[in-house]
Amino acid sequence: MVKSTLRDVKQKDGTFIIPADTTQLSLADHSMGGSGMGVPGARRLAFALKEGWMVNRGEDGTPIVSIDISGNKIGPDGATKLFGALPGGRAGSLTELDASGNDIGPEGGIKALNTALRAEGCGSSLVKLSLGRNGLGDEGALLLANTLKQGALPKLQRLFLTRNGIGNEGAELLAAAFKSAPLVAVHLNANHIGDKGAIEIANALKALDVPPTLKSLLLTDNRIGDAGAVAIGTALAKPTSAASNLAELGLGKNLITSHGCASLAHALASPGAKAITSLSLDDNDAIPHSQLHNFHELLNLPFAKRAAAKNLQAEPIQIPAKYVPAIVAVAAVILFILAKLF
Repeated sequence: MVKSTLRDVKQKDGTFIIPADTTQLSLADHSMGGSGMGVPGARRLAFALKEGWMVNRGEDGTPIVSIDISGNKIGPDGATKLFGALPGGRAGSLTELDASGNDIGPEGGIKALNTALRAEGCGSSLVKLSLGRNGLGDEGALLLANTLKQGALPKLQRLFLTRNGIGNEGAELLAAAFKSAPLVAVHLNANHIGDKGAIEIANALKALDVPPTLKSLLLTDNRIGDAGAVAIGTALAKPTSAASNLAELGLGKNLITSHGCASLAHALASPGAKAITSLSLDDNDAIPHSQLHNFHELLNLPFAKRAAAKNLQAEPIQIPAKYVPAIVAVAAVILFILAKLF
């Protein structure tokens, strides 16, 4: 593999010229001086990829299998130009594409990418797709889900869609497409997914036609409450589910309370959760600190010992507010008697 950065990609008459032996192209924002290539740069790069331009060579260069253009602010127009150049060009058989942080949006840019991935087998080799921080929304999630369902990404293992404004509808659509690729990692952090979306993801994990390849599912910083946590816990506990090899589950910074925590603790002690080594519930403010501490203690135990210790995760006793004054009064009387006796 030969990796080329901005230092290696020369410019001639306003056109990018990519070295002939390049197989990995890294033009992330940090290599562009922090300002990003923008739409003009995306157009120049599109031309170079499509026409196969290279340094001092007239013939086609080696195929480029990895492209990182993260953080370049190319926008919908730049994305449309750049992604439109992928099929049939030098980058027609990508295995990795990182286009995160480019403000692609839910319309033109993501439509161009999905069209490209379906064309001429362009997506048939793709293993990793990173599209975080692009404002895709549910509309963009729908397009990606349809591309997956059509079998255009048969080798996709890692799908990263952090910070895209994806809600319940988008989560439901993506979950329904889980069976269409051997996904190993799905990251949906910092979106707008609530209980409904989490339940649909849980249902997908319980489906018998979804391959049990998933090892990392991150749903941190969403809007998932107890209903979603219970559904995911139920899927996790099922030994024949698609979650049976799940090692990492992120549910921190949601709306989960002690009830959801207790349900997930019960799942940890179930046969289906043998592979779990990381399950984050941090920053769910409604979970008592003591219960969260016990949960971490349970998680750190070898699986064989979890079943014996799961009673540590019983929900805290909730005393109805109307009984509190009476209990306080009784406690005061008891303390007064004890003081007189001793």
